[in-house]
Amino acid sequence: MKSVIGFTVGRHAVFGIVAGLVLCLLGMGPDRAHAHRVMVFAWIDGNTVLTQSKFPGDRPVSVGDIIVSDADGKQLLKGTTDEQGLFSFGLEQIPAPGPVTISLVAGMGHQASWTLTEPEVARAMGAEKPEPDDSLPVKEKADAESAGTVSPAAAATGTPESVVSSSSCLTEAQVEGIVERSLERKLSPAMNMLVTIQESMAVGVDDVVAGIGYILGLAGIAAYAYSRGRKG
Repeated sequence: MKSVIGFTVGRHAVFGIVAGLVLCLLGMGPDRAHAHRVMVFAWIDGNTVLTQSKFPGDRPVSVGDIIVSDADGKQLLKGTTDEQGLFSFGLEQIPAPGPVTISLVAGMGHQASWTLTEPEVARAMGAEKPEPDDSLPVKEKADAESAGTVSPAAAATGTPESVVSSSSCLTEAQVEGIVERSLERKLSPAMNMLVTIQESMAVGVDDVVAGIGYILGLAGIAAYAYSRGRKG
């Protein structure tokens, strides 16, 4: 009877080990192998596209492959990150305004990607259509142009640089609107990066399944060791 019980416990232990390993494998995709993740970020500064690649713990990805592709998946260029995990390229290497995907391949199955949206690229390339400016009523724009205080470009764009002289024609609310739009364009890439970091650090279903599998695997090993001890 003792041997039968020992065999039963041992068989269940083996099943537990196998089940635990299977669950661990199911919960560990290529991007979760060895509990490592990689992140790549990209933004546009003037006429340059900058990228930064990191492992968790603020560790740079050195000698990682960076592949830049267009919306159709066509590769535009390829490069390698430096010791600080940085890689950059000129905006002129993008043939047309449109979404661009920057993919990082760091080896050992570690991959990540970042997409620069079409508005971001078009704005940097100067191909974006100007947004309608509601900060100045039509009549005030016409009066300002006739008085020579605002250039025709100012009426179209409403940017701070377009005001030639006499800012007294703008109300406080209009100035605030211009500044808010300018800040929104500058801060939008940074906000997107923060959202991506938060999402990548969140615990997902795969993480939970992998954790359960790991626990079941340890429990199976313990049960098997216990059964072997009783046999002895």
